[in-house]
Amino acid sequence: MHESYLVKDLIARVESEVDPTTCRVTRLILRVGAMSTTSPSALREGIEFHAARAWGYAPQVDVGRSDDLEDAGAMSVTLDSIQVGD
Repeated sequence: MHESYLVKDLIARVESEVDPTTCRVTRLILRVGAMSTTSPSALREGIEFHAARAWGYAPQVDVGRSDDLEDAGAMSVTLDSIQVGD
């Protein structure tokens, strides 16, 4: 359930930056904070699934995990990069 909310929020953030229906999102790079309870694999799979339904395709989704407990994003998921292309 937690990942579902995060996935919907991340999809909305991407859509606020680019229009995935006219500009192909090829790759998303995310970072899961050290104290986040989010599963990187569940997050990746959720984004791929929801993007395919919303946009008609799924971008490559790379999810890393931070081990920095002092990072301001230690309890959250950070969208580090949106890559677009053909």
